[in-house]
Amino acid sequence: MSAISNGPHFGALYAEEQPLAIARPLLIRALVGHGLEKFGEFALFWNQDLDSVVRRRNNRGAALRRHVEMVCKSLQGCLPRRELTSEMLLPEGSEERIDTGFISVLGAFEVYRGKARGHRMANLRLILR
Repeated sequence: MSAISNGPHFGALYAEEQPLAIARPLLIRALVGHGLEKFGEFALFWNQDLDSVVRRRNNRGAALRRHVEMVCKSLQGCLPRRELTSEMLLPEGSEERIDTGFISVLGAFEVYRGKARGHRMANLRLILR
């Protein structure tokens, strides 16, 4: 038995103007810590809508890199034997592939399209032990 968190809105809550920007990493650390302590593992599924960032005049690849950095920052100090880095979850240079419409697995992300003409999503799946 393991603890699982599926946070589809976590990325949106990290925006600088959001009041929960500070509280969200603390919540994630608490959930991960509890799962690791109680079950010995924790599964984290964290989505990023790659197409929504374009409406805000942002670059998809750069937005995903910021997303990965937020994940690593949120998990800092949670893992007993290591710290995650951005490059561990999303290989260096992946931004260009994301910007060109890439769909498949890239590092720890599955990049997919929700529907035939739906938004491209990047789903991070981590099993922490």
